[in-house]
Amino acid sequence: MAIDLKTALPVLFRTALHSLVFYEKGDYPKKVEKAREYLKNDKTSPFGLYFSLVQLFHANSFLVWEPESIWLELVNEFQLDLPLVNRDKVSAFITAIHNDAFHWDALIFENSAKAFNNEISTPDTVQEASPAELSWAVFLFEILARHTGRENPYDYEPTKYAALSMHREGLVLAPELLVFAQEELDKFNQNKTVAQAVSDTWATVNKEKLEELTLAESAVDIQLGKLAAIHLYVGQMAEGLHREIADLT
Repeated sequence: MAIDLKTALPVLFRTALHSLVFYEKGDYPKKVEKAREYLKNDKTSPFGLYFSLVQLFHANSFLVWEPESIWLELVNEFQLDLPLVNRDKVSAFITAIHNDAFHWDALIFENSAKAFNNEISTPDTVQEASPAELSWAVFLFEILARHTGRENPYDYEPTKYAALSMHREGLVLAPELLVFAQEELDKFNQNKTVAQAVSDTWATVNKEKLEELTLAESAVDIQLGKLAAIHLYVGQMAEGLHREIADLT
């Protein structure tokens, strides 16, 4: 069954935020073996990796280390060779902790989004993140922004990037987590009537039963199918993060 992100994400947001605070204070149960499992799993979220590293190192001082020092310490002390994609996620997480460049730099926005969605980022190659990937990354970005007190609006570059990604996906209505780019997306779309119809219809759809959604080949229904796919993807990623927090806190 799908989840209603409008209900589930605010709860997960607060839970993740509180977990970050608990881990900073050292107020967490010791679950080292579970942490080792998550560190070896290339599908673990950046938050799960962070919590797992704190479990092993007994502090978050690694946030100021060079990434190579983290990898070497894991090998030397714990005989644990972190998968490459997990190294990317940890690096992107640490970057987001130290500054909010994802709010204004399109390249960091893109590469962090790819890493946060379990893909190895290649900064020297264009690898456009999909609207689904951007949606999930933005959710994680905003948890970190709230935690670090840097809740800034998205600047021109990430906004234009998200709008272009949605346009190439054929979307006329931004999914909930990318609404900051709706105005830019509107510039690509000439048919405002379809966009309004999609908005009105999507608002009435039961988000907990998206797998049962019956769609036709109409312009509106095609849009609904795209939005439903993004919603389901974010829901799946959210369930994974929820499990990690439950296992490690």
